[in-house]
Amino acid sequence: MLREPPIYRHSFCRVCGSSLPVALDGTDFVVLHAGALDGELETRPFRHIFVAQRAPWHTITDDMPQFEEHDAADKRLSRKRQR
Repeated sequence: MLREPPIYRHSFCRVCGSSLPVALDGTDFVVLHAGALDGELETRPFRHIFVAQRAPWHTITDDMPQFEEHDAADKRLSRKRQR
């Protein structure tokens, strides 16, 4: 069975051109660009994933764990919905 990635859609504000959230069809997920947020967030980054694919000029300067591809399966966020 051939699996193809979902179509990636873009949504922009007609007034200012900012990226807007986009619901991913068939999932509970929404793509939300961090630059669209204007308040303080309750969460903070806690690891770096896919560091093998980072730009050659980008240097990670913090001490958070780094993973070449994805982090270990036991450290991943649950996909189960929290209620």
